[in-house]
Amino acid sequence: MNNCEVLTERRAISKGGTKREVGELCRQRRQQHVTAQEAENGRNQELMELFDLRHPVYYKLDKLWLTPETTRSLVPANLSVGQQAPIGKTALRHLTYDCHLMLGCPPWWEETVKTAEVNVKIAAKKGNLYDLRYVGKFHFDSDTKYNKSSYQGSLLGRAVWDDESKQFTTLKWVTLGQRNRKELKSNETKSKVHITTVGSVFELDPMRPNDKGLAPHRWKDGYSKAMKEQAGALTR
Repeated sequence: MNNCEVLTERRAISKGGTKREVGELCRQRRQQHVTAQEAENGRNQELMELFDLRHPVYYKLDKLWLTPETTRSLVPANLSVGQQAPIGKTALRHLTYDCHLMLGCPPWWEETVKTAEVNVKIAAKKGNLYDLRYVGKFHFDSDTKYNKSSYQGSLLGRAVWDDESKQFTTLKWVTLGQRNRKELKSNETKSKVHITTVGSVFELDPMRPNDKGLAPHRWKDGYSKAMKEQAGALTR
């Protein structure tokens, strides 16, 4: 029972109302609130430009590149069914600081990252194939000169690891969170929306011809020199 139902039931029963009437009253109030909120969101959406990160149709395509060692860190070291462990620090750092969870890429520093964790569990095994499950949560909150925003969200995912080839045969993660742009930029002032719901999907690169050569958005600043040298050697 939510707060509306608790508070309304106390008042309605004192006036002789039934629980069914209380529930119907709460439903009507919730519907009125949702309808009003949808109308307000619609008005704000009409004001947004299509390049606005808060617009419902805006999206971006990005890539997350991992070395073989970092890829292996997405799997528990002990390959026994039921084993669970946090994913490797380098992979988690990419998710946290390279803005794969949200639109836009403000600077997040260690003091602004309140929570960042992803755990993996081996759910089943068949031959060399390991069925994996992932659960994670994130909370960033910044009030610095260069970033006045916050993000809070969760991650769920599954994958299949082939321990013979040392590769994933399938992988899919999804995240869903809320981004609060506490301070809007000059080109975002046509709408008053500060909080938006942001989702992301991670999957193995399907190697589409149109995406060939697309580097991670934060390739220049978010990846190590050693990895850049390794990538350069592979593409020569």
